[in-house]
Amino acid sequence: MSEFRVDDDFLYKYMPALEEKVLQAYREEKEQPHEFSSGFERKMRQLIKRMLQKERYGFPVTTVRRAAAVIVVAAGVMAASLSVEAVRDKLYEFVQTIYETYIETRYSVTEGTTGEFRPLYPTYIPEGYVSAIEDRDENFLVLSYEKEDENGLQGIVIVENYVTDGLLVSDDNEYVSESPVEILGCEGRMSRKEDGSIDVRWESKDCLFMVATDTLTEEEVLKVCNALK
Repeated sequence: MSEFRVDDDFLYKYMPALEEKVLQAYREEKEQPHEFSSGFERKMRQLIKRMLQKERYGFPVTTVRRAAAVIVVAAGVMAASLSVEAVRDKLYEFVQTIYETYIETRYSVTEGTTGEFRPLYPTYIPEGYVSAIEDRDENFLVLSYEKEDENGLQGIVIVENYVTDGLLVSDDNEYVSESPVEILGCEGRMSRKEDGSIDVRWESKDCLFMVATDTLTEEEVLKVCNALK
């Protein structure tokens, strides 16, 4: 075998040709075209709207165990105000964990499925508010209404969560006062924050409800709650 010497002169002479062959061996890198489905784009638009809504109004956040688990919504739970006897009358139980800035409540269904989710829609919304979001699946409904005037953007959010096994609700604990109310024949809770926003929350046999607003009076928000049919 003849002597084969690799030195700087050899590398300078042959490396450019080798580099070219190596590069040709790989596929040309191109951006692969991709089209998102209309359903995915719709969910992302809803997600962006919801997150902006949370940022604007400071409403509490609910995380629901569902296929699109990243889609979160404003909600609350009056679990702390329920007696043991009241819980036994329902088809679910819950466990609460209290953290520094929020309360986490996990629900478990105790008597199997409770039937079909039948959402309620408001027959009354104050003048000037228009629909901004309507998002629903088989266990879940979120409605929001907005109005913009000289006072800025104002909002109303209605959330209905059908209780399924594993439902997780995270509710902040920044309320400055709370008082009992009655909504559609159910015991509920009106919670107020320093910024004037109000959340009204109540539970039926198999569903959690919340109506939240950053501008309505107590009388107006109760009127919206009792107008759900």
